[in-house]
Amino acid sequence: MWFAEVDSRGAVITLAEGITGYLKAGEISTERVDDVSTIFKVADEIEVAIVNIDRKFRNITVSVKAKDSAEEKAAMEDYNKQSSDAVEGATLGDLLKQAKD
Repeated sequence: MWFAEVDSRGAVITLAEGITGYLKAGEISTERVDDVSTIFKVADEIEVAIVNIDRKFRNITVSVKAKDSAEEKAAMEDYNKQSSDAVEGATLGDLLKQAKD
C-alpha cells in the first residue's frame, strides 16, 4: 500500500489497483499529527488496517493505530499463552528452581 495523495488533514492510500482508502490524521499515531504532508509523501509505502467500509458512499477508512493495536494485542495473547503453558502444572518449588537455573 502506498500514498496516492497527501494533504494536511489526511491521505489517500492505494490499497490495490483502482481501490483507495482514506487515512485521517488522527489515525496515524497516538501522538497529535497537525500536518500529514510533513510526515508522508506521495508514493511512500505504509501498512494499515481497514477499519470501515461504507458501501453506500463507497468509502474505505484505514488506520495505522488500529494495525498497531491489533499487532500489540496478538503479541500479548501469544506471550500470555506461553506464560500460562510454562506455569501450568508446576509447583512454586519448580518455578523457583527454574528461575534459579
